[in-house]
Amino acid sequence: MRAHDSAIVCHQHSPGHALGAGRTASEPGLPGCAGIHATDLDTWETIIHLARTQNLGSKVRFSAHSMLTMLGRHHGREQHEQLKEDISRLTGAVVEITIKEEGQAFGGTMVQSYYRDEAEQAYVIEVSPQLLKLYQAGNTYIDWEERQQLGNANLAKWLHGFYSSHAVQLPYKVATIRDLCGAKATQRLGDFRKLLRTALDLLVAKETSITGWVIDENDCVVVTRRPTQSQRRHLER
Repeated sequence: MRAHDSAIVCHQHSPGHALGAGRTASEPGLPGCAGIHATDLDTWETIIHLARTQNLGSKVRFSAHSMLTMLGRHHGREQHEQLKEDISRLTGAVVEITIKEEGQAFGGTMVQSYYRDEAEQAYVIEVSPQLLKLYQAGNTYIDWEERQQLGNANLAKWLHGFYSSHAVQLPYKVATIRDLCGAKATQRLGDFRKLLRTALDLLVAKETSITGWVIDENDCVVVTRRPTQSQRRHLER
């Protein structure tokens, strides 16, 4: 049985959004969230980071240029369009956050609404006050600064989010991880195993909460990870 600090589960997403240039349907995204890409989660975590620093309640203001800079992306037309798509998908994504320690759950869209000034390329994003309150109270598991260090390594980011959501690190077969992250359709198992090793090495090298890993004789990935304070309290019960 998995022990969670908090769990984010995506129940549906807004249909009809085309994938952006350079994207594939198998790009790793938010664990458990079909249709939510790793780039969307980057954008979401940065929006929440800004909400913490701006003190504007549930509204977050930023220019497209500043957001792309924070995300470590270029500032061309393609990147501006990608940002539009990220925010559009977040508006359609319905999530449930469960905090098992407190016996509470919240459901709603990640972004309630947004306004974009096309001339100034400026955004005003409104997130759910209840969802923002959960983040500000520390009931989320993804370390924004650690994630920033991973750059554009999408598989490493997916693994970071996936393992961060578990207080107890269970072994997972390489094939299972490939299926969960959405790579089954495009990656042979042997090729994926090589990519997986590289991504896990990166997580250790960047000194994230994942401190070590092995692939055992049963082709299971076993990681060691520093739990968050709330996960540690949960494990001590």
